[in-house]
Amino acid sequence: MYFPKSFAALWIWLPRLARKQQGSPLLAEDPSLWTRDGEEKWLGWIDIVERQQKDLAEFAALAADMKAAGFKTVLLLGMGGSSLCPEVLATTFGQQPGFPALHIVDSTDPAQVKAARDKVNLKETLVIVASKSGTTLEPNILKQYFLRR
Repeated sequence: MYFPKSFAALWIWLPRLARKQQGSPLLAEDPSLWTRDGEEKWLGWIDIVERQQKDLAEFAALAADMKAAGFKTVLLLGMGGSSLCPEVLATTFGQQPGFPALHIVDSTDPAQVKAARDKVNLKETLVIVASKSGTTLEPNILKQYFLRR
């Protein structure tokens, strides 16, 4: 059996393994696998690869727009889960040739925020505010801070 070498590869590998298993409770999103406290509502990741493969043209158009706009960096503002996956992917795959460098701010510590600001030229930076709810206080404070700059 193959096991992925990186945690980031797990999100691709696990659903493929589940599909090979006939009647897989995971693939069937069987709620009995969980605590029955609502987790079955959070299983959209199981078929994420197939769903996002349908959007490849949109991803390519976004990449072309970013290049045309001249962005040299991307600054992702988030807290916890909203920034952990991008951090894992950035660490695992690194900066890809021809694409902006990714910097992540996952703290409201003034020294860390200043360090992130000093790493980038904001005129050449695409800023992404990452929040599952859209109402998380810390990313919204960071957004206000960077918008003022």
